[in-house]
Amino acid sequence: MGLGAVAGALFASPLAASAGARHPLAYTGGLWQGLIARCGAVAAADEPYPWPLRPFLQQHPVRAFFGDPRNLVSNVDQPLTPQSPGTFSFHNGIDIYAAPDQKVYPVVSGRARVANPQEVVVHTRDGRNFQYWHIAPLVRTGSWVTASKTVLGTAIPRRGHLHLTEMRGTCAVNPLAAGHLEPYVNATQPEIVALSAVDPEGAVLDPTRLAGPFGLVVQAQDQPPFPVPPPWENLPVTPAAVKWRLTGASGRVVVPWTFAADFAVTIPPNRDYWRVYADGSHQNFVGRGAPQLPGAYTFRLTPPSSVLAPGRYTVSVSVFTTGGNRSTQELPFTVVPSSAG
Repeated sequence: MGLGAVAGALFASPLAASAGARHPLAYTGGLWQGLIARCGAVAAADEPYPWPLRPFLQQHPVRAFFGDPRNLVSNVDQPLTPQSPGTFSFHNGIDIYAAPDQKVYPVVSGRARVANPQEVVVHTRDGRNFQYWHIAPLVRTGSWVTASKTVLGTAIPRRGHLHLTEMRGTCAVNPLAAGHLEPYVNATQPEIVALSAVDPEGAVLDPTRLAGPFGLVVQAQDQPPFPVPPPWENLPVTPAAVKWRLTGASGRVVVPWTFAADFAVTIPPNRDYWRVYADGSHQNFVGRGAPQLPGAYTFRLTPPSSVLAPGRYTVSVSVFTTGGNRSTQELPFTVVPSSAG
């Protein structure tokens, strides 16, 4: 089963949200439709592959998920916004806990290339590229490497993890999707931390009396299914998917169910980072003046300056794990004429 089919089985088919994606308020619905149409088929799994660390057929702790925000900034004391200096990207792989100097093996056989002093790329016969980051290479460019046998390198101690990326052409694929990295079981329950109406600058508004432009955002998170050793223990990760719907009076559908995020298949280009993530989003940080700074994953549901006709509405949001577990929350709100604000 391909990733597009997996996503459809777990979260309802992305194409079922096509009407919502065309609605002006469905800020990112069309983005996800296009990505799944382009990457869903090529991301189909040939057969599952083992873990790149011993024991190969045993699940390992994963401390960062596919699609997590990646922020290279000098200061996280202030909320991050599109105007913040730095670089902002989607995590294009997963971070697997690795002990210092632990041996790293290819998950699929292929031809190795030492991309830099901390990265080895393996090109497989079926056209995939697997990237292994934060390792000290022990192979040479051009050498043939065998899955679960050849030692690609050893985990760099100060990094504390191995970053694994699976590429199909220009499509980054979620290694935790069904039919890829196995065994993998995720029985966690995703959490909706906050569902809010905010002004164009990101300040939370009173949902009982919205006047003028506003946006709808949701902060949501998941937890790694296996405990992660210190100092990264008990830190949240991004959910696999976020869907939402907007209804008006008497349950009239204004925007059908549509995706705000769907990392079950792939990730958007980094230029769309602030289109998916809302102000204040950031990854987990450790050792920046405090033992831990838990990540915050806030997703835009509507454009930041949305306008609706006066009336009563309800936004419903569901968030999912790759295993299909779901949490749902609703926010009733009332839009009043701007002159009444």
